[in-house]
Amino acid sequence: MPDKSTTKPVIYVHAKGRKQVDANTIRALADLDLTICCRLAFENTVQTVNGYDQPGLLLREIAGLFPGKPVIFLRAGLQPSRRLVDTLTGILNRSDDPLALTLLSNADAALNPFAGLRIPANSPAPDFTELVKLLAPGQLHTLSAWADHFVILSAELIDRITAADPSGTLMQQIALSGGNLKVADHLFLQDPETSVFRRLALQPHESLYPPVFSELSSRLQEWMNAGISELPQAGAESKPATLHITHSWGGGVAQWLKTFIDTDNGHRHYQLRSENPQSDGGFGQKLSLYAGIELRWPIASWWLNPAIGSIIDTHTGYQQALAEICQRFGIGRIFVSSLVGHSLDALRSGLPTLQILHDHFPLWPLLSVNPGPYLQNGGAPDIGRALDEHAKKLEFKDKDSRGWSLINAAYLKALEDFDVKIAAPGQNVLDLQYRIEPAFSALKTELIQHGFPAMQKLREISPKPRKDGRLRMVVLGRMQAGKGQLLLARALPELTRHVQVYLLGTGKSGENFFGMHGVDVVLEYAHEELPSILAGIGPDFAALLSVVPETFSYTLSELQQLCIPVIATRVGSFPGRIEHGATGWLVDADPQALVQQVAALHDSPGEIDAVRANLPGIKANTLEAMVEAYNRLCPAEDGQQVYVPAEAGPVEVQHAAADFQRVLAGNELKSAFTEQSRLKKEVTQRTEWALAEKKQREEWVDKLDAEIFRLGGLIKDNQLKFEDHFEQQKIAFQAQREHLNRMIKHLEWENQRISKEKKQVSDLNTLILESASWKITRPLRAARRFSRNFMLARAWNPARWPWLFSQLVRNLFTHGVKGTVKRLQDTSSETAPQPQPQPQVLPETQPKDDPEPVSEAQPPAAFPKHEQPKASIVIPVYNQWNYTAACLHSLLAAAGKYSFEVIIVDDQSTDETNRQLSGIDGITHLTNEQNLGFVGSCNRGAKHARGEFLVLLNNDTQVTDGWLDELVDTFEREPEAGLVGARLVYPDGSLQESGGIIFNDGSGWNYGRNQKADDPGYQFLREADYCSGACIALKTSLFHDLGAFDERYAPAYYEDTDLAFRVREAGLKVFIQPSAVVIHYEGITSGTDTSSGTKRYQLINQEKFVERWQDQLALQPAPVSGPDDEIGLLRASQHRHKGRILFIDA
Repeated sequence: MPDKSTTKPVIYVHAKGRKQVDANTIRALADLDLTICCRLAFENTVQTVNGYDQPGLLLREIAGLFPGKPVIFLRAGLQPSRRLVDTLTGILNRSDDPLALTLLSNADAALNPFAGLRIPANSPAPDFTELVKLLAPGQLHTLSAWADHFVILSAELIDRITAADPSGTLMQQIALSGGNLKVADHLFLQDPETSVFRRLALQPHESLYPPVFSELSSRLQEWMNAGISELPQAGAESKPATLHITHSWGGGVAQWLKTFIDTDNGHRHYQLRSENPQSDGGFGQKLSLYAGIELRWPIASWWLNPAIGSIIDTHTGYQQALAEICQRFGIGRIFVSSLVGHSLDALRSGLPTLQILHDHFPLWPLLSVNPGPYLQNGGAPDIGRALDEHAKKLEFKDKDSRGWSLINAAYLKALEDFDVKIAAPGQNVLDLQYRIEPAFSALKTELIQHGFPAMQKLREISPKPRKDGRLRMVVLGRMQAGKGQLLLARALPELTRHVQVYLLGTGKSGENFFGMHGVDVVLEYAHEELPSILAGIGPDFAALLSVVPETFSYTLSELQQLCIPVIATRVGSFPGRIEHGATGWLVDADPQALVQQVAALHDSPGEIDAVRANLPGIKANTLEAMVEAYNRLCPAEDGQQVYVPAEAGPVEVQHAAADFQRVLAGNELKSAFTEQSRLKKEVTQRTEWALAEKKQREEWVDKLDAEIFRLGGLIKDNQLKFEDHFEQQKIAFQAQREHLNRMIKHLEWENQRISKEKKQVSDLNTLILESASWKITRPLRAARRFSRNFMLARAWNPARWPWLFSQLVRNLFTHGVKGTVKRLQDTSSETAPQPQPQPQVLPETQPKDDPEPVSEAQPPAAFPKHEQPKASIVIPVYNQWNYTAACLHSLLAAAGKYSFEVIIVDDQSTDETNRQLSGIDGITHLTNEQNLGFVGSCNRGAKHARGEFLVLLNNDTQVTDGWLDELVDTFEREPEAGLVGARLVYPDGSLQESGGIIFNDGSGWNYGRNQKADDPGYQFLREADYCSGACIALKTSLFHDLGAFDERYAPAYYEDTDLAFRVREAGLKVFIQPSAVVIHYEGITSGTDTSSGTKRYQLINQEKFVERWQDQLALQPAPVSGPDDEIGLLRASQHRHKGRILFIDA
């Protein structure tokens, strides 16, 4: 008998189920270097007498020609690879049973694992052969039906068949010979002329019988659902395989694995990750096997019962999974990166094994606690004390100190018994490991520094000076307890005096630093964007503040490549990688030590430049050198023996069938959704077509009725408009009549009061004039008037004497001596025309310093309604119904050409406001569910505005004739106008504000406050820093584009100033329109005391405003000394003027 291991099979090519065999088919098989037989005659082909339709006779003929050789029956058009044939031959050679093997293939629908599966839309087709090889469970399945596309028969089976009766089918002859036809689920042969995803044809009454390879189909569908198009390590089957033991936390371990696997092209790589899908179920609930660094979907998964927890000595389920993986994928070595959630069985496989010390687990199980304080002289650390002191923040709570002692003993024994190699990235790591466990020093260890990939588009990051003189310090990475969260928080109050702190990539833990002074937080960023982010910040240095020893810091390597100096804590690997004062700075893990070092650098910036200049000289270990060192320390065994799959048992078949049914049900559901969408679209299209047809057929009817309908509608519309207009005019007339009646009563009362006062003044005047003292002091009064005019004429200036003398002569000539003396005492002056605000009836006894009440309390009956008002007037109210009623009456009474709507937002009033507003027709009445303050109420009202212009009006105001026209017309006259404010006057007629001034410290001043309202200096349109929110107007669209009032100023104050600055930031201007006059009872709602109530937010929000606009405030004028500094106030009010023109009226 020939040696089975060297015997090559013979191929017989047939055309059953396919077109005729031709010369091209035969030539395509030449690369297999096998003997080819065929019923037809071709070059380099053995022609047989019998055909495939006589299988028994044909098999006897081939066996007679080529005794002791396996035989392959192959359908024409299929092209198996040499490796595929060798794999099948190897399986036959390792079997003692008479065996026939076939292949999974889309050439046979019953053996197609992709049949009926769904590939996501727009996804490229994968390499189906490699995908099956990767995801298959690795099982043999017995078949009950023959496969025409490909079958290989072992020599033993052929001998048994040829020794018996040749009648019957080959499947019958195999069964009679005691053999079986089986299929290996990890081998697939693709038919290029048949769709891979073709469904198995079934009759309507049939349901799909789950195929024996159902588990493979389930895995294939899940993999494709994950959207993975490129197969990891495709075509690397001949390379030795490495299994990496790791966890699912990411971090430095994940980064090391990625760089190692990407660089080591001489091996196949697999990751066995411990996972805990249920957060409260402990660690090690599940093992998942991944190919290379493709982590979107696992090759296979194993649920562990019981879950491992932190770590376990041995676990039966873990042993079985590990053995299956090593056999299935020909694992040649094991690299242990983390034992968290794993069994120590990972160290006992018998394969070459290497542990990389990415941490000190399990010897030190408190991963977020520095072991230093718990180390005992000459012995292991006091784990019991550490567990007790940190009980509330333990990562692993499943073991006490005795449990960890047992695990560590088993761990050390496994390392020694199985000759596990140890590699550490630095001497500091080994030194601490030896201190934690002195017995560890007896093991074989080697230092292999981590390699670090060169950053793409690398450029040196240059520092950017700050205007305030502070430096810039960045902190990269998660801001957790072990990473120095508490250290930084305690240092910040002093630290931010010297630096602005930028926290990058903190994750959710960075939210603890939101709102802290001197700190900017970026929770997440894409890693490839880090250089550009750092370039935008321009840091002077960075800080790495770990309080728990790290075995290596990739972040430090990144910063050094970018030439950013680093301050690091004196723990873990940092002392071994940073030379203090030369390549960085080392500090104790103490807030005061950090602050002192930062303060020293702030005072001596030359030290930073010196360190930065040394950083390009640091040469990191290359990835290639790192990989070479690991491969030299722990080479892989040759695991390339042919994998012989095991026979699937009944339990596996049942589980696989259930998974397959679940996948098919999911696919059917997706198909149903797709079909439903298609049908909906089709129904919509058909409905639209039917409606269009109906519309077209009915058009002639519409045309006949159109004119009649139009005329009838026109008459009806005109009638409705007339009635609506008449009703509105009637309402307006009634409102004006009521207002005029009240005015008449007010005027009558005022007339009586003035007459009474006039009589009192007249009597008093007569009494004074007839008194002796008045007559005696007459010369003194004349002298006082003369001296005041002397100073006003600047007669003290000699330069004016010639002109004054000429005026004196002129007056003597024209008026005589008596007339000239009288003019020297004259104090009269011309007055400008005074605007006539709405007259108010105020009690005589009301103190001037308190808000003066109004007498109006009855609500107006209704407001006119407009489909498209020109302006929307938003009035926030909180109690003070009398003032709200007076404001609404003034809106109705004021003359104007523009239509408007009134939107009132009631901010939880407790008086009669809500009841009274509910009875007014024609207004929009909104009631807040909770108190929103002025800012929130205005923003809510603005959302309901329909007008082109939005006017924000306080409820303690009364408007005058033409006020709205002047505000709106300003936007037409000034195309650059973004915001326009009204001139505010007090009820006593004095000026409250004609535009506002903002000084560079954020404080403000109401320009013209307490001055004469008719002063010409306040009577012209001009730019202002801001206008009081008591009455401002802007386009509704602009208000929404700017994001409305900024909620940071809630409940009130500085929101109007901030809005004005944002208007200018958008390229527009802020104007004060003095022709729009509004009477304002200042402080009615919020009061005037800035130390209490809502008014206290005036000072709080000033600080927020300064922080938000500090760059723009630098351009504002300096504060004046006080309200008496009229020149300073005048200059401040005009600082936006670009020039002045002097008109001289002769």
